[in-house]
Amino acid sequence: MLTDARSIAIVGNAASLLDANHGLEIDDHEVIIRMNRGLPTNPEKQGRRTSILAFSVFPQIADIYDQFGADKLIWMSPKLRDEAPGDLELEFYSLERWETLHSKLGARPSVGAMVLDYVSTFGSQSVNIYGFDFKRTTSTYLEAPHIGPHNYQAEEAFCLSIVNERNWRIRRDYAD
Repeated sequence: MLTDARSIAIVGNAASLLDANHGLEIDDHEVIIRMNRGLPTNPEKQGRRTSILAFSVFPQIADIYDQFGADKLIWMSPKLRDEAPGDLELEFYSLERWETLHSKLGARPSVGAMVLDYVSTFGSQSVNIYGFDFKRTTSTYLEAPHIGPHNYQAEEAFCLSIVNERNWRIRRDYAD
């Protein structure tokens, strides 16, 4: 799916995504990757389609994963993998890559950082990133801020280095 994709949209869950109307632009991509519980609620701003749903652990999305209509599910965290539902076809983010990214960031990587790392392995030329503001705003599906065990300063530097190295495009719809 990703090896021959002409265009990929990586759609994060920052509330700042709701400040712009990227829905049609997002849906125009061949492959659209969404994360965790980021089910689109405002198609004009977030788009409608999902090709790949990347998530931390399955229990976190068990009640809604089918609503995404994703063709592919990717379990990103090393946690709880032995409890994966046997009736689902799942892909797992490499444990070796997780450990390398954890060391590089000095903290547990977020699903967003792992997705950028994952997509970078495919050499895709046209990648556009939406809804990444590195916790400047809350999540589209949470009422209160949640930082978790992540280092968003290190993640921002990591993600922007991938964007710059690969000539990808990140939509920065937030105030610095």
